[in-house]
Amino acid sequence: MKDNNLIGMNKKCVFLIFKDLKMKTIEVNITAEFIIPDNWEVIEHVPDPIFPNDKLTVLKINNDHYDFFPECLMKIEDTQKVFWSADEGKTEDIIDCMSTFKVRITEK
Repeated sequence: MKDNNLIGMNKKCVFLIFKDLKMKTIEVNITAEFIIPDNWEVIEHVPDPIFPNDKLTVLKINNDHYDFFPECLMKIEDTQKVFWSADEGKTEDIIDCMSTFKVRITEK
């Protein structure tokens, strides 16, 4: 099946570029509350010392720093490597602490 609106592809990624399609904007707000152990901290973290002003608010568990992304949680290891926390079971530990989760989608 060929889609005449799909006009860009390469071997690594598929780029969806739509022609003749009317596009609109939506806004997605995700709110979650967690009840976490006292030794977990919310801190400002500088993942790359070369850019000291690029601070992220992250969840610190022991000496590891976790940022939240829509797909999952991501561990910030260092400037050269990124590890998904699912690889070491942290996503499950953190998600188990979630007490509420709300998603609101609106059309702009």
